[in-house]
Amino acid sequence: MMRWPSASRADSPASDRVAPAVLVVPVLAIGLTLLIAGYARHHHSTLARTRVEQASESATILALEGVHAFEQAADAQALMTLPVGADSMVMKARVFGDDQSVGTYAVSLKRVESEGFRLFATGRLVSGEKSMMCSVHGNVRLAGGPSEKISVGYEAASLCNGTQHRSALTTQLGS
Repeated sequence: MMRWPSASRADSPASDRVAPAVLVVPVLAIGLTLLIAGYARHHHSTLARTRVEQASESATILALEGVHAFEQAADAQALMTLPVGADSMVMKARVFGDDQSVGTYAVSLKRVESEGFRLFATGRLVSGEKSMMCSVHGNVRLAGGPSEKISVGYEAASLCNGTQHRSALTTQLGS
């Protein structure tokens, strides 16, 4: 009996088609995994930046609320009794948010000249285990005599956890 020559499996066209397919699937899986990991890392860092921005804005709002409360409650005659160089805690308040957040603000004042004062307002937001503190520096001037209304101006950028923070609020409302 005569045998016909047969082609080996390695030389067959079907095995040529299977070998690249065996490589393509793992390469696509690795590529897709790297793409998803890169997206997740970018999304996580963007989300973290957004949370810090929102916390900075909220703490700045608390500090500005302290400035506003001071401006509404300040008595020019009482301020004039503060000696030059003296400083004083003027007011503080605690603000409650949802179940997990609490905010506070504090305002202190220092008399720097006969008709001028430096104002320092701090807002602190505590949400969960994280805390953000922002402060606003400003000045207080008496508009006329002791019976007149006072004017409060503050810097356009607040200082949040040691970093300069330019808030849309202080830019629009500041002096």
